[in-house]
Amino acid sequence: MIQSTGEFRRFGATIDLRLAASMLSTDVDDDSGVRECVDNIHTRLHRLNTVAETAIRSHLNVALNNIIHSTWQRFINMAGERADAVTQSQALMNRSVVISS
Repeated sequence: MIQSTGEFRRFGATIDLRLAASMLSTDVDDDSGVRECVDNIHTRLHRLNTVAETAIRSHLNVALNNIIHSTWQRFINMAGERADAVTQSQALMNRSVVISS
């Protein structure tokens, strides 16, 4: 029903309305059937967006908590490594993943 781009970009996707209409409504010949189909599509897309937003918020919260914990452990905790200051070589977060191009 949703046709994504080859790069799976969020705003590049389109909806095959004929396929969606055939999947979500039995009678789309009259105005009430079309309206029901459009409402059904809207509800499903809203549900999908909510699921995606919840997952993204969860990932962002985990990332933020990791940064806060690392900063506390490395610069504030008296029993930790206790770096003197944040510098280019002593960043807030240790680099654990290196992405090479």
